[in-house]
Amino acid sequence: MAIPIKFDGCNCTLAPPATILGLKQKAGHTDAYSDGKQVVTCWRLSSAELLEVAQTGLIWLIVAGQNQPRICVSGQGVLSAKGLPATADDESVKPALN
Repeated sequence: MAIPIKFDGCNCTLAPPATILGLKQKAGHTDAYSDGKQVVTCWRLSSAELLEVAQTGLIWLIVAGQNQPRICVSGQGVLSAKGLPATADDESVKPALN
């Protein structure tokens, strides 16, 4: 499962739900950006997940909660920090794809 990555502009931390779809979660807290209208997080896929996405072109997304907000999935940073696109704090978030 993808792991959350801290990025430029994080201003809050989200606590993980106890379960998603009845499955116990191993995830810890997630650094995020929120302005009260939206929440932005950054995730790193494992090598196996990257290979699966490259082969199928599919990404599965689960959003758990009482309300179902609109969702955006992007391969590029969607926030700006100091006039530049936000970057992840972990440089290994950019794996070499062969």
